[in-house]
Amino acid sequence: MNRLILNVAPQESFPSEDLSDDNTAILELLLQNNEIVTLSHDAAEETVFLYPASHFSVKALALFVNRERLYKGMDLGATLYEATASLIKPQPELYDEMSSLVAVRSINPSYAEGDDFMTTIIDAKDTITNDCPNLSYVISEVSRRYSPQLTEAAIAGAGLMRNSELMAKNHFTS
Repeated sequence: MNRLILNVAPQESFPSEDLSDDNTAILELLLQNNEIVTLSHDAAEETVFLYPASHFSVKALALFVNRERLYKGMDLGATLYEATASLIKPQPELYDEMSSLVAVRSINPSYAEGDDFMTTIIDAKDTITNDCPNLSYVISEVSRRYSPQLTEAAIAGAGLMRNSELMAKNHFTS
């Protein structure tokens, strides 16, 4: 029902494929509304175990870097990613617990391997910017409304969430 009211076209291939141009234009406007973001984010986290687990890992990674702006931006980006997924997916992906755990682990390989935390964050930002320019644009424009200083971190947070979901999808189907 919300798709009819909001005029968002379902995209079953998300996040493997970027947002359509039409959905980009609509979501850029819809996600300016805090109530839509909150309701869509909450719906995503209530129906897909992967989302709250991955969101927590994104925030934990930002805490390890110990920068408040990075934490706020990455949290915002993860929230916007989940809201976007909730609005455009016709059916939520129901990954099994093992796939979700593997995916959450993909966000924070640095915990066990001693890698530079910032490398993980920068790689996620670069990947989503290159692979999903429309999604990156939406995250950028909406986060800029909150604070221009959060934009880069928000894109990174969304990128980490996308990487996690792609990892779960690959594990679940293999």
